Amino acid sequence: MANGQIKFLTFSTMMDAVWKMRMKQLEECLEQGKSLRMTASACWEEAPMEITSFDIQSYFDNLDPKRTEDMRTLFDMGQRITNEKPAIWGSILGFGKLHYRYPTGTQGFMPALAFASRKQALTVYPSLDVAGYEELKDLGKFTHGKSCLYIKKLSDVRLDVLEAIMTRGYREALGYDFVTPVEY
Repeated sequence: MANGQIKFLTFSTMMDAVWKMRMKQLEECLEQGKSLRMTASACWEEAPMEITSFDIQSYFDNLDPKRTEDMRTLFDMGQRITNEKPAIWGSILGFGKLHYRYPTGTQGFMPALAFASRKQALTVYPSLDVAGYEELKDLGKFTHGKSCLYIKKLSDVRLDVLEAIMTRGYREALGYDFVTPVEY
């Protein structure tokens, strides 16, 4: 400050300055094709999804024993639906490998069909927009996000409906104009 004067800022003025700074950071993140989630100082770039193993037996050996049978059932469905080689993507068991590239320029890899055993539920990743599937009304007891289903145990749902949802999602994934199937 000029002449040693101290300028006191009101809380509102400070928050306006912080908001403007954060919006500038957000614009920079978008320009770089990074995630919209941000840390206190910069945009946060999600770690790319990568295949970490093809050791399926080891994956099953490390599951909670209460979930093993349900995960084996999902595994069998995944093999039947996709005819693809299974792979471990971190904590996710997936079938097929797709390269995606969004219009923003963001790109990476993802499984075409996947599921995981999480602490609260089995998580099935059948589609980018499973929340809009009409078949959900006949599935049974579950919750969902936009692109995944959370199922406590497979006995809570109709397996024929689940397999139909997974089949539909897999076929849709292969038809997206922003994905390309790639070999392992």
